[in-house]
Amino acid sequence: MSEEDSAEFTSSGLGRSNLEKLERLRREGIEPYPYSYPATHSPEEVRRDFTELLQTVQVVRVASRVFAHRTAGKKLAFLDLAPTVDDVRHDRKLQVMVRKEDIDETSWIVLQNCSLGDWMGVEGSCFLTGKGEPSVLAKRLTILCKSLRPIPVPKIFDRVDGTVGEVYTLQDIDTLGRYPELDMLTRRKASVLVARSKILGAVRKTLTEDFGCIELETPFLGPYFGGATATPFVTHLNALSQDVFLAISPEIELKRAVVGGLGSGGSLGRGVFFIARNFRNEGIDRTHNPEFTSVEVYIPFVDYTFMMQVTENLYTRACEAVHGQPTCRLRQTLLDFSKPWPRLPMLQLIRDASGFDLENWTVEVLRSELRRRGLHLQQPMDGLTDAKLIESRAQFLDLLRRTGIDRLYPDLEARAPGEIAALVLRHKLHQGVNLDQEWDFLVLDLFDIYCEPLLLEPCHVTLHPAKSTVLCKESRTGALPNGQRLIERFESFAAGMELSNAYSELNDAFVQRQLVEEQATAREAGDQDAMPHNEPFLRAIELGLPPCGGLGIGIDRMTMLLTDSSTIREVIAFPMTF
Repeated sequence: MSEEDSAEFTSSGLGRSNLEKLERLRREGIEPYPYSYPATHSPEEVRRDFTELLQTVQVVRVASRVFAHRTAGKKLAFLDLAPTVDDVRHDRKLQVMVRKEDIDETSWIVLQNCSLGDWMGVEGSCFLTGKGEPSVLAKRLTILCKSLRPIPVPKIFDRVDGTVGEVYTLQDIDTLGRYPELDMLTRRKASVLVARSKILGAVRKTLTEDFGCIELETPFLGPYFGGATATPFVTHLNALSQDVFLAISPEIELKRAVVGGLGSGGSLGRGVFFIARNFRNEGIDRTHNPEFTSVEVYIPFVDYTFMMQVTENLYTRACEAVHGQPTCRLRQTLLDFSKPWPRLPMLQLIRDASGFDLENWTVEVLRSELRRRGLHLQQPMDGLTDAKLIESRAQFLDLLRRTGIDRLYPDLEARAPGEIAALVLRHKLHQGVNLDQEWDFLVLDLFDIYCEPLLLEPCHVTLHPAKSTVLCKESRTGALPNGQRLIERFESFAAGMELSNAYSELNDAFVQRQLVEEQATAREAGDQDAMPHNEPFLRAIELGLPPCGGLGIGIDRMTMLLTDSSTIREVIAFPMTF
């Protein structure tokens, strides 16, 4: 232990007490960090099989953490064992009764030097207390690991409505944010991560068993990047004296694998997929993290409409894996993934929500209307105190009316100042639209402002502007009256959050080369999000990519949705700390 850590322990009463107990155990010849323990049951398993264990008088050996230590006189004590506080919260703990006359001297010394958070091994037999509590009567205690740092267990209190509440100190909340293992121990993060594991298993099983796809690994490091519009991380490969990019998507390599015949049927599978880590050097917010997990799948001989079925199946199976049924609650909304998801054309959604006639308006007319509504203006939202919120209420209401957002909320006038400010943020009215953008990107901004926050039920938003990606086929409907074009792309949404992204994949080698070269030119002109020239990819497309549907689903957001989590940090085991 460093001098700094030693100073921290000695300045902390709990830390100093734990160190003293550790030394006492060692003086008594008791090893506080043994190599193993032959456990037979977890606390949850003892409770599950309690009737059988009680009837057969089996000896059990349970290993878990101590989350409560109660004494009843000098010769009787009770311990509560559980892996996490969440197990205690949901009554998956196991009570252990320790009587001095039933255990040996070493076990009694272990009990006297026990602290909350210690890993303990208990050998004994099952019995019911007078109050009917399933318990273990201890015959032997074994310290498995002496905890040196205190665990910030919340204070429990009874609410007026009869439910149980919990409260952490601000210091505890800060600590939990910086040390995810404590978050796992004391809040619901461990159960969320178990659900995430079930989701990953369901995704893999659905793609391999239901659709016959094969799993393929693609590189995380390479001389190129592509598959999304994003700023990559750059690192240096010493062995080759070369800068390389961290992957922003596995799309390019998976398509090259399809060119190579993988996923084309028979023993080669009926599609390829990869559950990949992606790295994008961009912002951090409620639904974005620079490092995230996605599944991408490419299936030959189908178009993007088939990938809608794949999306719906993946979400339905994942929900069933977590909840045992295809429905779940996200705050006040009941989501049913088993029903057919509506297919909603993007331009129609925007027209219905805002009145913008995007099929007929030229980019000049569109810019004029954006300027008239003040959508190009930024609205500072930092440092809004309660007093400022009240003071700014009229200003925010005027902004919502001027932009037409008020039409979407009939009860707007009755809302509190904080709710009205939240609507400004939710509809991104504070950011301001860049009027110098082309028609395609203005359309995408309008969708973000007017439509995305209102897409609560699972749905597919189809037919996006052509320049939103360079890897997708044009729509078979042809050019719009204003000369603009759309592509066969859909994004899935629920709870106001994007869930997936899919294309009818572009396989015309001449068009693909032209679009990639335009991206490379933009990158040379300073657009760091633009895709660099990738000759190996273009040569692969020239070899022949069959008609193909492609799909990407964010595993982190899927987990957020299925576990009712508010932020992406809650569903990542070890999110970025600051």
